[in-house]
Amino acid sequence: MIWFRADASIQTGSGHVMRCLTLAKQCRAHGADVHFFCRQTVGNLFSFIVKEGFQLHSFPQLADNRIETPHEMLEYLANHTSPDWLIVDHYGIDYTWEAPIRKQIGNLFIIDDLANRKHDCTGLLDQNLQPNMEYRYIDLIPNGSKLFLGPSYALLREEFYKERVQLRNRTGPIRRILVSFGGSDPTGESRKALCALREWSNPDFQVDLIAGSLNPDTEWLISQAQATAHIKVHRFTDRMSSFMAQSDLAIGAGGSSTWERLYLGLPCAVIVVADNQLTMTEEAAKHQLCWSLGNSANVTADGIRSWVKTQLDDPRESLVMSRNALAHMPLVKESDVSPIIQFLKGGKIP
Repeated sequence: MIWFRADASIQTGSGHVMRCLTLAKQCRAHGADVHFFCRQTVGNLFSFIVKEGFQLHSFPQLADNRIETPHEMLEYLANHTSPDWLIVDHYGIDYTWEAPIRKQIGNLFIIDDLANRKHDCTGLLDQNLQPNMEYRYIDLIPNGSKLFLGPSYALLREEFYKERVQLRNRTGPIRRILVSFGGSDPTGESRKALCALREWSNPDFQVDLIAGSLNPDTEWLISQAQATAHIKVHRFTDRMSSFMAQSDLAIGAGGSSTWERLYLGLPCAVIVVADNQLTMTEEAAKHQLCWSLGNSANVTADGIRSWVKTQLDDPRESLVMSRNALAHMPLVKESDVSPIIQFLKGGKIP
């Protein structure tokens, strides 16, 4: 049995739960009984987790978004079958919470990308591209803990592997742009991008704007797009890999979607919408894997428009980035994703 501890909300977005779902499906495919433990928050993904076929256990929301204490979690554990693994993806949890839990159940796996706090864990995944990756956690985890570092361990849904196998070769002009800022888009980047792109009226030019399920601006975006022939707003989609494969260029946030875009060779301008995205975005830009437009607070519709015009006028740089991305994220089979799965199996799975 494997338990996942992760939350989603309008403030924190859906990324933690979504990447846990990706790993959860791989665990289930290898025979594990998988359960999710999540807080009741505004913007939780409870219905989606259940729709994906997983057992869900919910905790009441606490004041000031407080996390439950280790004692509270252990009390809950006492009333359920103890898991073989607890997998935690939560910025509010550190070793003070983890230590007593690990003492009780033995195996604890952390998904993190901040490297800003100590962990008491059996293994840890940080799938992001960072400078000096091998040293980031050297004083933050116990000796003997297994580290999985870098985008070669990126948690990609099976749909991305299927699209990669049949991926077209991008060779021509930019005809289709994808705009997507995750589940909630708390800084309103979709608004900026729509304002930047709605002035073009070329019938050969198309924009797909994905409004995530937690995006508060969805109705406004739809109403504004109705006045244009070339922009289509899509509510939450389960075909993101298809949109990425069909697009020539993208505008989006950092985080897990960065590796999805790179895996499908989609050149992208990244707007940093959270502090934890800054270093990885700058590192990816340094390797010519994406463009960094900087922090969201400094990005304007005019700035986005100017960048798009540059790419439309001369797509050669975008084609170079596409080739760089595919070389950096080599094709693997879904069944190969998992040194992580093999590691979990070594600690008993299911």
